[in-house]
Amino acid sequence: VIASNSGRAIYALNTVRDAKFRNNTFYGGGQTIRFDEPLLGSNEFTSNIVYSRSVGSPSATGCQTVWMNGTSNLVSNGNLFFTPSYSSSPGDRSLSWCCYGSSKPGAGQGWHQRTGQDANSVYGSPLFTDSTFASFDPTLRPGSRAIGAALGGGDAGAIPYGPDLV
Repeated sequence: VIASNSGRAIYALNTVRDAKFRNNTFYGGGQTIRFDEPLLGSNEFTSNIVYSRSVGSPSATGCQTVWMNGTSNLVSNGNLFFTPSYSSSPGDRSLSWCCYGSSKPGAGQGWHQRTGQDANSVYGSPLFTDSTFASFDPTLRPGSRAIGAALGGGDAGAIPYGPDLV
C-alpha cells in the first residue's frame, strides 16, 4: 500500500525501466500516479487499485493516472480505478496520456483504443473499510469492485478480500 494524503503516491520524474507494479493499492489526495519520462524495457502495471480522493479536470495534471511519454513498453491491465470526482460520467478521469485527454478504463474506451492497454481494467469503488487518510484501512468489504478484478480472476489491490490465510 502506497498512500499520500495531499498528492501523488508515485511521481516518476526520470526514465522508468523494467518496473513491475502488481497487486498494489495506490491511494492519493489528488492525482495518484504520474510517469513523466519514457518507459524503457518491460514495464507492468497490473492488478492494482488506484484510488484518488479528488482529481482535477480531465488533463495531464488532473487525472488519476498519467503516462506522459508513450506506452509501447507497458503492459497495463486488470486494474481498478476509483475517484468520487468526475466531470460528465464516472471514471472519465481515470487515465490520461500526453496530448490526448482522459479516459475511462476498459475495452473500447479512448485509452484502450489508442494504446491497447487496460481492456480488462474497470472503474468502481473498492469499498475500503475506511477510505479516510487519518485511519486508512484498505481491507476490501463485501461488494467491492476489486473482488475478482485482477488478472487471472484474483482480487485487485494489496489486500485480497476475505480472511488472511497466511
